[in-house]
Amino acid sequence: MSERTSSERTPDETTPLDPNASQLSPKPQGDAQDGGEDTSRRYETFALTLFRLFKLSTMHTLDNQAVQRGIKYAETTLRELMSKELGDMSALFSGENIFINGQPLRASRGTYEAVIELGEMLNRVGLNEIRLGRKISADDLQQMLEFFLAARRQAPGDGPFPITNHVRLQFIDPSFLLGSEEDELTVQEQIARTVSSTVVVMRRALEAIEAGEYRLVNTIKRAAQSMVMLAEQDAGALLGTLEQRPDQGDRAVLSVQTATLASVMTRLLTRDMQTLSDVTSAALLFDVGELRLLAQAKIEDDPFGDAIKAQLTDRDRDRSPASAAAALVVMTGLYDRSIRRSMITHEAAWLCRQHRLGLPYHGKLPPSLESIIVAIARRFLELIAFDISAKDSQGGGDPDEALQKMLETMTMPAERLVLKLMCSVLGLYPRGTLVELTSGWRGVISGNHTTPSLYDRPQIFLVERVGQGAAPKFANLAELREEALRLGTIARILPRGEGALAQAQEMLLNGQLPAPPLAPPKLLGDEALP
Repeated sequence: MSERTSSERTPDETTPLDPNASQLSPKPQGDAQDGGEDTSRRYETFALTLFRLFKLSTMHTLDNQAVQRGIKYAETTLRELMSKELGDMSALFSGENIFINGQPLRASRGTYEAVIELGEMLNRVGLNEIRLGRKISADDLQQMLEFFLAARRQAPGDGPFPITNHVRLQFIDPSFLLGSEEDELTVQEQIARTVSSTVVVMRRALEAIEAGEYRLVNTIKRAAQSMVMLAEQDAGALLGTLEQRPDQGDRAVLSVQTATLASVMTRLLTRDMQTLSDVTSAALLFDVGELRLLAQAKIEDDPFGDAIKAQLTDRDRDRSPASAAAALVVMTGLYDRSIRRSMITHEAAWLCRQHRLGLPYHGKLPPSLESIIVAIARRFLELIAFDISAKDSQGGGDPDEALQKMLETMTMPAERLVLKLMCSVLGLYPRGTLVELTSGWRGVISGNHTTPSLYDRPQIFLVERVGQGAAPKFANLAELREEALRLGTIARILPRGEGALAQAQEMLLNGQLPAPPLAPPKLLGDEALP
């Protein structure tokens, strides 16, 4: 079963604002009834509300009626947003990298431009982080704006600055990572800050590699070590950072999420810190081979500079495994640990393209288990990634489609075993899995939610109840309704099915029994989520 269990703080533990808390509060990404898309919309609203409030303060005096109306509106909006969170809310601005509650902001281009402008306004006065408590009031917001306007006249010096019990502003150097405050942070807060900072580090490192420069190698290795240590303390909380799907083209977020998932998967097989660090580092550096080829393509094929963006063909990408090994030799040198990391990255890149390249080493030598773990984690995350070009802004495959595509391209038994390991870590049950619930019902998994926190509460076609007769039906375990709650949770996986159970499994897998679409979970006593 899933490792996705971690301690959670109640609202009272963060009200008033905790003076020792991190600027990146590691929130569960929505409640059980709350989908990932709804979380994204809340975070976008939070960022835009802050922007409008600070923008108003630069256009009028604070006693202006427009500003006072803006403060009242912001109070109402923020209170509503906070009611769906388990703790404080925070925003960290680092250039084009914006993090809300430790998660990269996913929003429209217009929102990004506005929030980047807010970050620039704060940066000019030596600030880049805003943290608000759950009981934020209009008076708190008024004092926050007064402090900001005073800071525009005279820089406030070093922070943090607790404006009120529910507002704190400060500057955090996001380049790396916990610093001297580590002992003051909870494990969950350390995870939020580490993951967010690592995204910033990887974005800078990957941009440098694409430009033909190799930098931040030691920082990346320290980030990998920090992630391994945090997984040892609370693997469930670290997996919670996978809640929001990355954009398909965002290599930095993809690499960090791959490292997160691969680290926790490897941890179930070994507690050797060197092995765990090597796997995590290799996952972070998965893209170096392709980016090295892009850098070469710019030099060789683009005499007009960056006016025409270099593109790689499939044949070019087939060279990325060897290119990754060459890049890592340049970046980390030749000694035992660096050779091992280079091998893991090389084999993982090859495995992700084995549908074109065939087996690594022409099948004469099996790839390492570490490289299979990195390849499986990366492939899954790529397949469920958010497609920003899709018309409905929700593109990308769902978990069921992703698992099916992966199974179709697998050629080695070890890959299937690692895929099973990944499903166990995520709490994911592939379509067609036979299960028994705590209530005694037996059935077939018919579909999984796209939100990772709901992976362990899938849709099931209920076939029979132990010791009782019952009519088959579909049920969504994620719904917080009385009927769904009575069904209980998944107690065990059945090794095989007979009779009606086996027939239902076959019909679901071959499409003869179409499952209803999975809508957002319904609340107890409500019709549905908006």
